Amino acid sequence: MKKQLFFTFLFISYFPYFAQINRIDSLLRLLKNDKQDFNKVNHLNFLCREYIYVASYDSALQFGIEAKKLANTLSNENRRKGQATSYNLIGAIYYNQGNYPEALKNYFNSLKLREELGNKSEVASSYNNIGAIYEKQGYMADALKNYFIALKICEAINDKQGLAAEYNNIGIIYLNQGSYSKSLKSNLSALKIREEIGDKNGIASSYNNIAVIYSNQNNFTEALKNNFAALKIREETSDKDGITDSYLNLGYVNTQLHRTGEAQKYLSKALQLSKEIGSMGSIKDSYLFISALDSAIGDYRSAYLNYKLCIQYRDSVDNEETRKKTIQTEMRYEFEKKNAIAQIEQNRKDALASFEARKKNITLILVSIVLFLMLILAVYIFRSLRISNKQKSIIEVQKMEVEKQKYLLEDKQKEILDSIYYARRIQRALITSEAYIQSKMNKLMGKN
Repeated sequence: MKKQLFFTFLFISYFPYFAQINRIDSLLRLLKNDKQDFNKVNHLNFLCREYIYVASYDSALQFGIEAKKLANTLSNENRRKGQATSYNLIGAIYYNQGNYPEALKNYFNSLKLREELGNKSEVASSYNNIGAIYEKQGYMADALKNYFIALKICEAINDKQGLAAEYNNIGIIYLNQGSYSKSLKSNLSALKIREEIGDKNGIASSYNNIAVIYSNQNNFTEALKNNFAALKIREETSDKDGITDSYLNLGYVNTQLHRTGEAQKYLSKALQLSKEIGSMGSIKDSYLFISALDSAIGDYRSAYLNYKLCIQYRDSVDNEETRKKTIQTEMRYEFEKKNAIAQIEQNRKDALASFEARKKNITLILVSIVLFLMLILAVYIFRSLRISNKQKSIIEVQKMEVEKQKYLLEDKQKEILDSIYYARRIQRALITSEAYIQSKMNKLMGKN
């Protein structure tokens, strides 16, 4: 069996945690005075979250269901907000209990509501959690697909905590595939972001994963160093699931180093704590690791018995998954169908928007062409009128010149005629008439 399959911790659903016990007490006091409104739904969901963190899953489920029921009575938007959070938290409870079909069902319900509400950060969280379920069931391609969707959303909205979680989870997939360099790169990216934002639980998760990478590379010195760093933070924050996982990892590393006493100490603690919190997966892994330790020291009978217990817990989980396999398949179908319908609707909207845009552009082009043609026509008419007016002015000037010349000519002719008439009158006045001369001659000649 590959060693990387021994390490199964996954840090899911990144939300802020509070001081657990004091926070629970404070929330319970607030709850007593709450009205039946959205504020009470929030407090119920906060309590559910706190009980998940201290691994008190029965109490967590009780408050989660109560929050969901109360949210059903509220106005539309508050109802969906409360329901989305409740479904997500209930999914986390089933995840930690190893009931993956129920976890997936609730995560899908949460995702649907969050997409309707348009909260991108919460949508990314849902994709992250769905990816975690697929990873647990061995559907690595589906897991990576959902992790990368979440990563893309977190990058778009600059959600650093979300980015760190996705780098973390993608790194785990690469780890399980034996791509240690890719895994280390992803986990170091997650660690850097978590240190920047002061996310203690996330830092512990990154140290844990880096320790696992070094374990698989047989670099046990670095593995121990990072495991102890993770354990210290988890003990400070009372993260029981995380502490269990660190105990398992320390037990494994000490087994490989033939430190039998140390290995037994950590594996016994892991088994005890995993039973205390009711984590079926951790119980199974504890018996598996103990069986490996027994085999390493030559106690084959104990190794056989512990391995049988490991198989029993594994079969218990597997049988529950088999029983609910139909639910899981239906949920995947509904999810894919929903996405397909949403895509068709989006395509329709895109096509309509594209058509309207083209229509608008065509109208704009046609109006522009008409205006351009009208402008050309106006320029042509203006030029024609201008030429016509110019020609008319020239003709008028020419006409006036002709009239002027005509007038001058007539005036000249009149002047000439007048001169002739005047000369004739003078001539007539100066020359004696022929009759007068004849009369005078007759008188002189004695003719009367």
